Amino acid sequence: MKQPPGVSRFGSVADDLTKILLQKNGLEGAVNIREFDGTAEVGIAFRQRQIAARSSPTCASMPRRGSSVREGFIDQLYKKR
Repeated sequence: MKQPPGVSRFGSVADDLTKILLQKNGLEGAVNIREFDGTAEVGIAFRQRQIAARSSPTCASMPRRGSSVREGFIDQLYKKR
């Protein structure tokens, strides 16, 4: 089973961005988004590999040079670890 993306709160900007990115890539409804208590918890879960990706204004992992944020997010979500 693929790991889900994580967000700090349902209804947050990160949640909305995640849903938009999933929708634009044809993954809406195919992926369950996991909610955490805050941005710090999302970061910890990402570092501990409990989630596959995160979208956050304080996201430390930036996409590759020359790629878009959307491509970086989708790459994080589905790359092999």
